[in-house]
Amino acid sequence: MTISVSNHSVYYRYLQEKTIILVIYVDDLIIISDDAEGISALKKFFILPTWASSRRRDGLESNEADSLNNIPQFSFTLAQLESSFSVKGLSVEDMVILSGAHSIGIAHYSSFTNRLYSTVLLTSDQDLTNSTSALSLVKIFSQGGSWAPRFAASMQKMGQIGVLTGTEGNIRLNCSVFNS
Repeated sequence: MTISVSNHSVYYRYLQEKTIILVIYVDDLIIISDDAEGISALKKFFILPTWASSRRRDGLESNEADSLNNIPQFSFTLAQLESSFSVKGLSVEDMVILSGAHSIGIAHYSSFTNRLYSTVLLTSDQDLTNSTSALSLVKIFSQGGSWAPRFAASMQKMGQIGVLTGTEGNIRLNCSVFNS
């Protein structure tokens, strides 16, 4: 697959008049295609089960404070990061893998002003290099280690955090808007 020049979370492939588009957004992998075999191969590559296309239930309300309390902050120390991931059932390896994916994105100026002359903008990224175990994983993945399939597995684990079941919540018709 080829990464889009204009959007680094979009990948595409054109092959024999068939198109596959892969969009990676936060904890979603979105596959769009007119090629059923290509979709199946991509799911297999990312170790996605056949039910991966099914939609998950979302809560009926959104609370900013709850969100901020459940998302690791850019200013977290390594101990805070490890604790934040651990309480969600994620390992240090998951933490390093998922942190590697956020290099595609936006950081507000206020989050790195004090680090302008550093090679690493976010404190949380710098702290990954201060841990022997995390640094060894960073080196493995930065030197071509099998990051992509492990990223898919970590995303799948993250996607199972706090899943609503039964009649809890609903499946949104538009993921950014509550159903009316």
